[in-house]
Amino acid sequence: MDKPLTPTQDLVMEVLIARTRLGHTLWTFDRNRATTKAANELQALGYISLMHGMVQHTFRAELTEHAIKKFMSNAYTAPILGGPR
Repeated sequence: MDKPLTPTQDLVMEVLIARTRLGHTLWTFDRNRATTKAANELQALGYISLMHGMVQHTFRAELTEHAIKKFMSNAYTAPILGGPR
């Protein structure tokens, strides 16, 4: 059984899942203590890939294929794309 995600890890994953569903696979986060720690832990779990941000004191993240298969459903359609409202 997987260890539950912390609230900050969950928030990072929710943002990345939402952005991925809309076709924006990379997302930029502020590089502060909480988000950096959560992102590094998610990367260690194999859920996200990290890279430097385009702006100072930021980083970019994207979901890995492992995370997409584990956390995302193919049946979901975003409301903006005609899904449930």
